Amino acid sequence: MTAAALFGAATANAQEAPFTGGYAGAEAGVIEHHFYLDVTVNDRPYSSRYYRDTGFGGGAFAGYDLAIARRWRIGGEVEGTAGGGTPDAVVRDDYRYGQSPRFGFRVTGRLGFVATPRLLLYGKGGYGGNRYRLTGNAAVQDAHGWSSSFAVGGGAEWRVSDRVGLRLDYTHVDNSSHQLLLGAPIRF
Repeated sequence: MTAAALFGAATANAQEAPFTGGYAGAEAGVIEHHFYLDVTVNDRPYSSRYYRDTGFGGGAFAGYDLAIARRWRIGGEVEGTAGGGTPDAVVRDDYRYGQSPRFGFRVTGRLGFVATPRLLLYGKGGYGGNRYRLTGNAAVQDAHGWSSSFAVGGGAEWRVSDRVGLRLDYTHVDNSSHQLLLGAPIRF
């Protein structure tokens, strides 16, 4: 009975205060992956630059939001992604190095502002990373299949109904990726 009472209270609170409670959904859009490469030839600097590529990607997310004031929400979210661009470096037509994305993750805290009863604007920050398959014949020092760092971003969620919404979400994982994804959160 206690569990039923707590679940009922949480459900009633979610219906009274928009953008509260648990949610999960799917998302799709563009993911840009990048890496920075310092190239030396015969121990002399040759070039240093970012290599970038953008492609279609998507994933899934789940989180929970709490009302901390009438218009303010605080919460947390986990996200998994796949796809995106495959950056490739070609050095002097002889050597190649590339990073093909396999999957990524994000764990972030969120702070949101209910601009209207149907619109939530939020910022987020936390930690994230991406797993890559390394390709090419160039000898790259410190080449790793994992890239992880701090993650920051933000977005907007529009309530289509009491339980279903649409969101536009941007996330940057430092020295790894940018993503702009359109998602469909379902609140429960």
